[in-house]
Amino acid sequence: MPGIGPGETGVDTMRRSLVAGLMMVTSAALAGPAAGASDPVPPRTPSPRTAAPDTTTPAAAVLTPTVLPGLGGSSASAAAVNDSGVVAGTALATDGRYYAVQWTGGRITRLPALGGAECQARDIDNSGRIVGGCMTAAGTFKPVMWEGGRLTRIPAPGDFGMAVATSKAGIVGTYNVPGDDPFQTRRAFLWRPGQASARTITAPIGASAEGINDSGRVVGTMRWLWADPSPLGQYRAWTWSAGTQTQLGTLGGGTTPNDINNAGQVVGTSIVTGSRLVPFIWSSGRLRALPTGGRNSLTAQALNDGGVIVGTDGSQERAIRWASPSSPVTYLPQPSGTMLSQGQDVNRAGTVVGMAGSYDGSAFRFVAVVWK
Repeated sequence: MPGIGPGETGVDTMRRSLVAGLMMVTSAALAGPAAGASDPVPPRTPSPRTAAPDTTTPAAAVLTPTVLPGLGGSSASAAAVNDSGVVAGTALATDGRYYAVQWTGGRITRLPALGGAECQARDIDNSGRIVGGCMTAAGTFKPVMWEGGRLTRIPAPGDFGMAVATSKAGIVGTYNVPGDDPFQTRRAFLWRPGQASARTITAPIGASAEGINDSGRVVGTMRWLWADPSPLGQYRAWTWSAGTQTQLGTLGGGTTPNDINNAGQVVGTSIVTGSRLVPFIWSSGRLRALPTGGRNSLTAQALNDGGVIVGTDGSQERAIRWASPSSPVTYLPQPSGTMLSQGQDVNRAGTVVGMAGSYDGSAFRFVAVVWK
């Protein structure tokens, strides 16, 4: 599930991602936190709507979509899947609250909360550990993990925070220190369960963490500054390992990473202009564009250890897949009755998870989806 911006709730995020969020939403997110803002963790790469839909790319018909059950509300999203096929995500319940959930064998389980109106699950590792964030009764977001269904608050500093990725090497996320600019006050953290407190990763101000692999290499974004006069061109992807930070370069604009695999490969998106996004892979010290088929609004969201990559085509509002970094991009089939979709994660077996949306004439409804 894409990260939420300042002042957003879970439903805002899903609407942003599938209705307005496949348009260019960075400027809206950068407006700063509203009263009661839930989580100032930066959004993952947005996808602008830049063109009318076309049908020149063949669908990836080898994968079949299955809609996962929700909690009775109008929104559900699958954010991550581990190699055992267990899925983590977020769902709206009939009580009007958003809950972190997991799906095992297609059955949904609601995870414990911190007493506030919202929880999000952002990632799951191969041990079954799930991480994300929950709102407290006081209205602040705190990074958390769930193990065996038990909730633990991650000891990161700051008033707001979110854990975004987990591996056997630890958990990473972002928190905010006091200040007027919610982006300049961002800090990236690393925490290993059992430690008394999370470690702040050494990086320039405005940095976020987006992923961590089993060897402990972290990937994130730096220079995420609200006051930046040209923010699209200033964002930079980086990796961090054993105290050493490496910038990944650029394809002519800002770079925002979304995932890292155990081979150390990174995928993300270069925001060249507000209407041109170029998906990239960083591998063996080199940043290069993924095949786009001439499209200008593709994002690369996740990859597995075999090099299968998933993401979203913003112009068509469709989940997409690359079978390898050099393969042509293909569309994932739409679940029956839906019109929009987004690819969020892929496991070792090639199972893809994400979400899809439909419109009944008055409102949108979002469902969690597995493609396999």
